[in-house]
Amino acid sequence: MLRSSTIRGPGGRMQMGREEGGGSSPPSEEDRLAALRRYAVLDTPSEQVFDDLAGLAVRLCGTPIALISFVDEQRQWSKSRVGFEAVETPRQFSFCDRAIRQSDIFVVNDASRDERFAASPLVTGPPGIRFYAAAPLVAPAGEALGTLCIMDRVPRELTPSQAHSLRVLARQVVTQLELRRRSLELAERERLLRTIFDSEPECVKLLDSDGSVRMMNRAGLKMIEADSLEQIAGQRLYPLIAPEQRAAFVALTDRIFHGETGSLEFRITGLKGATRWLETRAAPLRDEAGEVRALLGITREITERKKADAALRESENNFRMLFEQATEGIFVTDPEGRFVDVNPAACTLTGYTREEIAAMTVADLVLPEEVPRVASAIAELSAGQVITGEWRARRKDGCIYIVEVSAKRLADGRLRAFARDITERTQLQAQLLQAQKMESLGRLAGGIAHDFNNLLTVINGTADFAIADLPDAAALRDDLEQIRLAGERAASLTRQLLAMSRQQILKPEVLDLTAVVRRMEGMLRRLIPEHIDLAFSLSDPLGSVNADPSQIEQVVLNLAVNAQDAMPDGGTLTIETRDVDLGVGSAAHPNLAPGRYVLLSVRDTGMGMDEGTRKQIFEPFFTTKEPGKGTGLGLPTVYGIVKQSGGGIWVSSEPGKGSTFTIHLPRVDGVPREAPSAHPAVPVPGTETILLVEDEPALRALTKRILHSAGYQVLEAANGLDALRLAEQHRGTVHLMITDVVMPGMNGRELAERLSRFAPRMRVLFTSGYTDDSILRLGVLDDASRFLNKPYTPSELRRRVRDLLDAPKP
Repeated sequence: MLRSSTIRGPGGRMQMGREEGGGSSPPSEEDRLAALRRYAVLDTPSEQVFDDLAGLAVRLCGTPIALISFVDEQRQWSKSRVGFEAVETPRQFSFCDRAIRQSDIFVVNDASRDERFAASPLVTGPPGIRFYAAAPLVAPAGEALGTLCIMDRVPRELTPSQAHSLRVLARQVVTQLELRRRSLELAERERLLRTIFDSEPECVKLLDSDGSVRMMNRAGLKMIEADSLEQIAGQRLYPLIAPEQRAAFVALTDRIFHGETGSLEFRITGLKGATRWLETRAAPLRDEAGEVRALLGITREITERKKADAALRESENNFRMLFEQATEGIFVTDPEGRFVDVNPAACTLTGYTREEIAAMTVADLVLPEEVPRVASAIAELSAGQVITGEWRARRKDGCIYIVEVSAKRLADGRLRAFARDITERTQLQAQLLQAQKMESLGRLAGGIAHDFNNLLTVINGTADFAIADLPDAAALRDDLEQIRLAGERAASLTRQLLAMSRQQILKPEVLDLTAVVRRMEGMLRRLIPEHIDLAFSLSDPLGSVNADPSQIEQVVLNLAVNAQDAMPDGGTLTIETRDVDLGVGSAAHPNLAPGRYVLLSVRDTGMGMDEGTRKQIFEPFFTTKEPGKGTGLGLPTVYGIVKQSGGGIWVSSEPGKGSTFTIHLPRVDGVPREAPSAHPAVPVPGTETILLVEDEPALRALTKRILHSAGYQVLEAANGLDALRLAEQHRGTVHLMITDVVMPGMNGRELAERLSRFAPRMRVLFTSGYTDDSILRLGVLDDASRFLNKPYTPSELRRRVRDLLDAPKP
């Protein structure tokens, strides 16, 4: 093990360092010199950053001399010098040779009295060193490369503060050495990559969207007979391409800049007249934001291969063997898309026999909506392009599947396509895309919610005050009522966006879903028109779930309204609750873990939905209603609430046969609490003193007005530090603090903890418009009664304040 030591020797010298007391041995001299060579710093010009560190050492330690030095086999060489002219000194006279053997500060208080250094020319002659102190420059792997040292011409002591400064500065020197080394390595890698780029035997090029050349390696320049990149930079390649193939090249370029990949075979005439056949494989080159910035193409000459292709096509036996044994479906058609031949894998893929396929065209295998794309693809193939794409097709048994096709035109004009079933892969990709989209929407909704909720609190609260101050017959009263209603709708829309993206702050509790639905029965009967029968099939007793009651009510309400809209001519709406147990591998609900659940379903006898609509109903902003009659957030909000509550939701529906939405929420142990009694419409006024902390000026002013209107004394602060000063200066009792949770400098939770030290009986009400996990991390939701989510109304604020003030003393 290592232990710190302070050693005094001849001349009263002091050496602060480490002595070896076990453990791993230090790096060898060979390893140390190898590490020094890796940094490539010896015999290099001075650099400002190292000069600055040497100068800082002089100023911090008050010495006339400072060096940043490195020790190789024969010498001590200085990268930076202050007050010292010699660039290098023989290692045999070097103080640093001793210092690098230490792992901490090495100090010589008076070199003239130290037997190791008294005879050194550096002591007996200029510069006449007496005091010396150095911190070793230790590389990350432990090798001591050199030192950061300070020197004086008179004896002196090194103070602890100066020793600390040397250590810190030495670490900074090593950090700069690492940065310098990495920069050199990066430059070398860039040079190497350029060498590799130019050494590639195939043409590698970057093209802009108009087909002009941005970069091309030497192989590419040779291929088109250009003498230098400057000769063709910014020039389009189209004039070199055979006229009949230019359209295909343009189409390929366009597809690449729309995010696709592709390849093309074409003929060119070089700048000096030579004709070649080329094959290019192209892909989009994207920037960090995912935008396509260039076409990356790898091109090789295929002139000889073109000649060989003719011979290969004559070898029908070999082709037939491959054709018959291929695991992918192979289709050969004439130029109009009529099938000429298919292999056994193609028959397995489609479900048809070879004879049946021979009487069909490509359009007969795909869905009707894919036929125009098929016609376009056949035209592109006839133009010489190589086509890759995905189509939706229908098997003989009626099953719809997705097929990936790669096709090209053969030399005899026929078209050949390779096809494979990618239905499962496509479904997995769609699920991933949906998850990513919901995550993006969540970030967007969460990002705007805080500022939006603050604005809505001010708008709605100010409208309430203005309405209260006007007589009933005032002309402005209706306008203000419309402002308030619009603000309430905006707040509701914000909550729907957050619920849809699973960003809503939930307040879960143990619930009986039957009791929740029964409490809503009166409201639902008033909401649902009389021409629709409302039926209930509610189990009692029913297992409990852990969910936010207000969110579950929102789910029931949204599904009921959706069912009502599906039955414009009347029908029956049935709401059901019951306990269910799902076993392993439940076919109906494969994404739910086995276990006990509570089922909630809403069933209607309306118009129903086709498969296309069913797949999109939970997509944000998707709606089948006329413009202006739906936001497209109702069902996505239901989906988000159910998923955030740990459950699952499914829909079964067919055109003309109605729809059933089925929700499963995990069953939990516990007894639901009784529904709270309604609060009084007007809370009792108060006279207590309230400390209000809010960094948004308009919201702070409104909240102060609300509290004043209820009789409270208000101390207001814009941030945590102001609040601390106010609380310390106030001579009376602060009964309650209302504070925003997320504020610059000091958050609301930290402020409450600091104030509790000298006001332990002060109550605290946290408020916030944020919806992300920062609220959870700060723990302000541990007691729901102490948190008020924005936007809030004046009456909600007055009621919550009165409840907290009247609560039993802790």
